[in-house]
Amino acid sequence: MSLADVARILVPQRIVDESLSAIRQAAAADDELFLFWSGTLRDRELQIEHVLCPPQRCVHSEDGMGVVISGEALHQQSVWLAAHGQTLGVQLHAHPDDAYHSDSDDRHAVVTRTGALSVVLAQFGQSSLIAPATRVYRLERSGWRRITPAQWSSILQVVG
Repeated sequence: MSLADVARILVPQRIVDESLSAIRQAAAADDELFLFWSGTLRDRELQIEHVLCPPQRCVHSEDGMGVVISGEALHQQSVWLAAHGQTLGVQLHAHPDDAYHSDSDDRHAVVTRTGALSVVLAQFGQSSLIAPATRVYRLERSGWRRITPAQWSSILQVVG
């Protein structure tokens, strides 16, 4: 089964809480942070089990900010995923103002399997994951496509 076949991504509340805490901590230093959720594929579901935060640095420029993750860090993450039988299905980050998928988000996505999700939080994640200002994108063969709140709330479900 591939991520393109996944109908639901189940995320434990503790994963959401840990992720929001890390994003808000980075935001307190006026930095952006990229997180990744991995899990196990079963019966058209991806059960999220881990939050991954590879070593990264936030770069500030006149165009805004971005995150740089080294090739070595990405390689180590891939080795860990393979060793633990995990599928990388979601990337998550926040913008200081409105949530949107920037050109950089499109070009430099780490999660590159068709069917994966990219979740972008507004206001550095100061509200909940399930918020009107959150934007969710699903990777299709033609690229990242924004999905509606109704679509993503049926795909991305917080449990427990």
